[in-house]
Amino acid sequence: MNLSRSNLQIAMSFLMVVMLMAATGFVGYMHHDEMRRNRDVARLDNNRIELVHQLRAIVRERAVDLNAMMLENDPFVQDYIHMRFLSRAGQFVGLRTQLEQIAADSVDRECAKLLEELRELTNWATPFIEQAAELLQEGKNEEAGKIMRSQVLPAQDKVLEKFEGIIAHYNSMTEKSDRSARQAYQRSFLAMMGLMLAAMMVVVLTSTVVLRRLRLNQADLLQEISGRRQVEEALRKARDHLEQDVAARTAELGASLARLAEAQRIGHMGHWDWDIEHGTLHWSDEVYRIFGLLPQQFGATYEAFLASVHLEDRQAVMDAVNRVLGGEQAYDIVHRVVRPDGGLRIVRESAEITRDSTGKPLRMLGTVQDVTQQQEAENRLRLAARVFENAAEGVVVTDANANILDVNPGFTETTGYLREDLLGQNPRLLQSGRHKREFYEEMWRSLLQEGQWQGEIWDRYKSGEIAPRWLSIVAVKDESGKTINYVGISRDISEAKRAERELWRRAYHDPLCGLPNRDLMFDRLRQAMGYAKRSGRSVVVMLIDLDGFKAVNDRLGHAAGDQLLVEIAKRLKKNVRENDTVARLGGDEFAIILVEMEEIVDIDRVSAKIGAAVSSPVLAGGQEAQVTASTGIAIFPDHGDDAETLLENADSAMYRAKKEGRNTWRFHEQHDHE
Repeated sequence: MNLSRSNLQIAMSFLMVVMLMAATGFVGYMHHDEMRRNRDVARLDNNRIELVHQLRAIVRERAVDLNAMMLENDPFVQDYIHMRFLSRAGQFVGLRTQLEQIAADSVDRECAKLLEELRELTNWATPFIEQAAELLQEGKNEEAGKIMRSQVLPAQDKVLEKFEGIIAHYNSMTEKSDRSARQAYQRSFLAMMGLMLAAMMVVVLTSTVVLRRLRLNQADLLQEISGRRQVEEALRKARDHLEQDVAARTAELGASLARLAEAQRIGHMGHWDWDIEHGTLHWSDEVYRIFGLLPQQFGATYEAFLASVHLEDRQAVMDAVNRVLGGEQAYDIVHRVVRPDGGLRIVRESAEITRDSTGKPLRMLGTVQDVTQQQEAENRLRLAARVFENAAEGVVVTDANANILDVNPGFTETTGYLREDLLGQNPRLLQSGRHKREFYEEMWRSLLQEGQWQGEIWDRYKSGEIAPRWLSIVAVKDESGKTINYVGISRDISEAKRAERELWRRAYHDPLCGLPNRDLMFDRLRQAMGYAKRSGRSVVVMLIDLDGFKAVNDRLGHAAGDQLLVEIAKRLKKNVRENDTVARLGGDEFAIILVEMEEIVDIDRVSAKIGAAVSSPVLAGGQEAQVTASTGIAIFPDHGDDAETLLENADSAMYRAKKEGRNTWRFHEQHDHE
């Protein structure tokens, strides 16, 4: 009877053990399912973070394009940059739409709110960015600069700040998901260990009862109890040790996986594994990010991979794979990838193959690295090198200490220096000595505070010639904002300044006598009057009309008349001071501006000298000719407080001199206007 009861108890014990083991299996299954869900959530968050990183990179690249368009003078380069700018705009909209779709499929309301704010902010900033780009395309750099400083740059800062908020939010969600997965794993492990210990306890307790019912002696019972306690203690220690070991290994594995994923993200390099025998293909998370795909969007086959390869590069990729399948050990190829949103990425793909003992291909392992930025950087460098070498302007590149690193042929051809003469030198080698110390201090203040300077500067060439140049200097900074280079672009403006002086001379000087014309005379008269007002001095205006000039012109001809006018102009200039002005108003009419003349007697003395100089015979057209001068005089401020009134009063006085016998001078009087 006791034996039957013992067998029944043993059977019940085994039944309980089986039930506990089934419960353990169920807990393990639930743990695996929860881990899978958390892993999928983490992968989805990583995809979102990658999209945000890509969007942020495009925003920065578009800002670089705008600055490049502002600094670039070559239309071809500007067109290239503008096309790239428009392409990145399309990529930006596609990536943002893809990110908003991913967020819409989740229950993350905070993410949806941040993305909505980002969409509104970018929609607001886009018109200003496009307007600045169009202005730069049209060459209106100043207007574009105003829009960039007032709208585009603040908007860009806000957009980048919003990107940082979104990345921080996703990182927080990923950390929560990883932490939840680890906690679920630990809970499941503890539950399984508890169930296993419970099963063992059932067996131990059942054995104890059976032994008691079989009337084991007290010594054996005590020994069994002692052994049971030892077993329990050993199990407890084993459980504690196992829990600690599992927790440590779980944390170590999680950290290793996180470091690997972060390293692949930073290096833009992922790995893939192709099971050739079964036709399955596994991609790491970074490969999905490079191809712009989600795991659920990818068919996980070689054919699905080929569908993402650019059509023009697809045959080259297939040939490389076929060569490896046919006997080669590895391949390394650069090709383009077309993302679902239409964006292009350039990747470098390397792979090696594993074969069985018969040489049959089994597996192919490879890596994919996004080299788009490197390729674009190389293209930009090649373009910059061509521009640098072929630019008509002189280009100088220095380090942060203003030591010359390189110059282009345009600079050496203009200055006469060889490239070897300038490397390692400071640009002060070209100083002409025409600028004061304050000029260079202001230049460096602008460079250090604003990162740029431009203006006219006089340089001394190797031949010793001093020439004016228009110089623009820009500070080149690294990602931390530290200046690493200075780039100076300059051109010789000697011809332009000579042309400018000639245009000014023609606009404000009489072409026959070389004297100031009416416009320049009025300008100088107003300046003299302004100075006289401040200093309490006087200004004298003398209006001279030649008596008998028409008769000379009719008798000897116009050429002789012109010779006479030129000679009279020389005599007038010779009989006034250097700071006085002699002007020809037209025909045979001249004007003289005398400054700082305080006494009437001095004015009479000058008038007499001028009359005598004009009346002396002149050799014109091979014959002797003679004219005299009728002069009208008006004094500021007594005879008028503006230039027009003063000249009008001098004209009235001149006509009175003609009426009263000519070859004389008269001062303005009130009745001249009556």
